[in-house]
Amino acid sequence: MMEERTEAFRRTLDRLDGRVEWGVKVYAETEPERPAAPAEPAGKPATGRDYLRQRRMRTRAKEDLWSRAEQFATGLHGTLSSRADDARLHAPQNPGLSGASGQNVLNAAYLVRREVSEEFVDLVDRTKDDGPGMRAELTGPWAAYSFAGDETADADTPGEGL
Repeated sequence: MMEERTEAFRRTLDRLDGRVEWGVKVYAETEPERPAAPAEPAGKPATGRDYLRQRRMRTRAKEDLWSRAEQFATGLHGTLSSRADDARLHAPQNPGLSGASGQNVLNAAYLVRREVSEEFVDLVDRTKDDGPGMRAELTGPWAAYSFAGDETADADTPGEGL
């Protein structure tokens, strides 16, 4: 197998030479339930109309949070992808398994040349606080595991599908 795929292995090694992988995860921090207003004893609505109004407000707040999260994650991913040689989107992590607070809305890996890694890290640091209610985490540098596979098999994943 090594002899049959020597050229493919060399291409992959050449593509990864001098590069590292950086991981970036973005979490939408869900807002804790607000205490009830004093006019509403124990947080219960006084009427059915009040109940529906409160429910509609909570639904709109959640929709607004997810809209902002998608916009922030998409913008950050676009910015970081433009500075990387390649990018991979991974499935969001389940908060129950990861133990992280908030909802994971971006789980991505970026292939970055070693000589521009410091600039890449600075870029993440400058932009990670741009979205209120969003938290970005940077990990790495790692060996380029996400990019070590066959380039043609991975061609459908870079930078698509947020």
